[in-house]
Amino acid sequence: MKRFALFLSALVIAAFLLSACQSASPAPDGKPLGERVDPETAATRLPDTTLEFWICEDVEHFDFSAYTPRIGLIGGKEYYGTGYAPTPEGGDPGRCVFYTVTRWPDYADPGAFVTGITVTDPAVRIAGITTASSPDEFRAAMEGAGLTVADGEALSDLIDFSLAAKAESYSVFFSRARGEESGTIRIVAPVENREGIVY
Repeated sequence: MKRFALFLSALVIAAFLLSACQSASPAPDGKPLGERVDPETAATRLPDTTLEFWICEDVEHFDFSAYTPRIGLIGGKEYYGTGYAPTPEGGDPGRCVFYTVTRWPDYADPGAFVTGITVTDPAVRIAGITTASSPDEFRAAMEGAGLTVADGEALSDLIDFSLAAKAESYSVFFSRARGEESGTIRIVAPVENREGIVY
């Protein structure tokens, strides 16, 4: 009976040590999983922003099971923000937010990061501006946050304006179609493809 009790005690201790080792095991970047903080994300998040995630945010261990997937991306995943869902036909609703998740800074690197954010809902603020803001308001907000603003590419005569604000590791694009009261804001972190992966 004593041997069985000793064996059981040893088994409990071994299980405890094994679980402690697993919870403290480092992630691929060498940091324990519970301590991974992306300092670039914290430093570059624009003020007065109501987005759920920020660009370049490490979401490798985030549980997206409560988020509705957006179908169609190859080489990554996309999720609608809380409260948004596709139309019955499968398209985007007129007003929404969705997040693009891929590897970063290169498609060959490990991990999962937010590399794109698309906003068409004027209720969402980014540095205090919305998709219903004016070009001058966008320029003032982005320059006030330290980004460099220039005219973007107007790919069509149907575009009223297109602006691009550049930060060190991402860009913010703002455009609006002629006659519309609200436009689209896209935040994009470029992803390299050093190995020429084809999706």
